Amino acid sequence: MKKIGILILSLSIYLISCENGGDGKRVLISGNVDDTAATVLAIIDGSEVDSDVTDNDGDFRLRVPSEFSDVELQFGTDDFDAETEISITPDSEVIFDVSLAPGLVTILNFQIFQNRIRISGNDTFIFTETEADFIIDGKGSDCIIAKGNSIIDISVDNLTLADCGEGIRAVKNSKVLLETTLDINITAFSNGVRGEDNSFVSLTSNNSVFISSDNDNGIRTTGNSSVIVDPTTACTIFGGEDAISEGGNSNIEADGCSLASS
Repeated sequence: MKKIGILILSLSIYLISCENGGDGKRVLISGNVDDTAATVLAIIDGSEVDSDVTDNDGDFRLRVPSEFSDVELQFGTDDFDAETEISITPDSEVIFDVSLAPGLVTILNFQIFQNRIRISGNDTFIFTETEADFIIDGKGSDCIIAKGNSIIDISVDNLTLADCGEGIRAVKNSKVLLETTLDINITAFSNGVRGEDNSFVSLTSNNSVFISSDNDNGIRTTGNSSVIVDPTTACTIFGGEDAISEGGNSNIEADGCSLASS
């Protein structure tokens, strides 16, 4: 729920993971308020965690704990107040541009640049922000790895896994559930999606899905694993070796997807 006062502003927020401090890991929020001086507060669970006053250029800086949380940003000027709320993840960098009018907030650009995700055991990574583009740059390493009984459940506007070793690797009894309002794009050097053992991967998009592997398979499953690809419109799966590869008793459901290999 976003509550907005009478204010027109354009703000750019960059959340950058910082080194551990005395009170734990922090996230830096750097932003800009357009054409007005303001005091900016960061509120989490009803408590103020940091504040700043914009400089002559409208810039401000805030530091908040690096954790899953909803951060309420309150802007106070000499004449009026405004506030909005964003959801953040640990170890991420975020760009958030908005313009506001009386009773209306327009998000111009909301991108979450997430570090590579690694979970195991009974751990979970559960995140919902349906107005955000969620991006993981693997920098040549696997973008998402889930092992054990762990669960990754992400619901966002667009989701991009880029420059991955493997895009998604699910092992043992793990589950990876990705859902988007718009597109899912996965590009990898090795397998785009790899399911092993009894794992389960679901890619659900209200628009399109694109999966590409340079050298191996777009989707590869072994054991009793299962991968379901469920787009509303277009779907393309490309593999340098094969588009899809099923082994053992595994299953890939990619009805309606165009399959291609080199």
